[in-house]
Amino acid sequence: MNKLHLSFDVWGTLITNNPDYIPVRNSIISKHLKCSYEEAQLKYKQVKKLTDKLQEETGNALHARHAWIELCKDSPDKFTYLNLMQELNQAWTRIGPIARQEDIRALQEAFYLGHTLSITSNTSMTSGEVLGPWLVKTFGDIFTEMNFSDVVGKAKPNPELLGSSVDKSISKGMTVIHFGDSLVDNQVAVNKGIICSWHKFQEEYNLPEYIRDSYNYCQKEVQSV
Repeated sequence: MNKLHLSFDVWGTLITNNPDYIPVRNSIISKHLKCSYEEAQLKYKQVKKLTDKLQEETGNALHARHAWIELCKDSPDKFTYLNLMQELNQAWTRIGPIARQEDIRALQEAFYLGHTLSITSNTSMTSGEVLGPWLVKTFGDIFTEMNFSDVVGKAKPNPELLGSSVDKSISKGMTVIHFGDSLVDNQVAVNKGIICSWHKFQEEYNLPEYIRDSYNYCQKEVQSV
């Protein structure tokens, strides 16, 4: 089998939000900002929407702490955002997002078959510094590179976020496929000149099937040469 390089978006592709975390997050924000639960929820949504929009429109990103600084800008204590981030990161790590076992097995199988894998993810409120270790713990040490926008400073659709592992794979003549759940994932692939397996996350979404399809696609490409 010809070897592939598979690049993966994270949110909506490999993992989804854990509904158990959302009320905990809002309650922690409410406590630190001394506001109601509803106000905390609204503030979070507003800042996340703004941060996501800026990343997608500019192709650049700031560290996640800047989003929390913005959320806490009205607090009289300038260190509120630090205490809030620390408690939220601990809660997020403890509760965790949701990853499907069949998706974990599919990525591990791809790794054991000799394909290379990487992460290309826009991160705004949950930093890649928190998300990365969780992914390794859950999926295994199977990624050659993990690029998170708030850590790298670049964001999709900027192709620079795809990282050096994609560049090296292209230089070796390997087929590179990016898996994602939004139009910005398709755009980053177009901007880089690679293939995108784009989907809209929903119940019938089947990542293992998409990965198997990529194997078949690659074999057909080889046979046609």
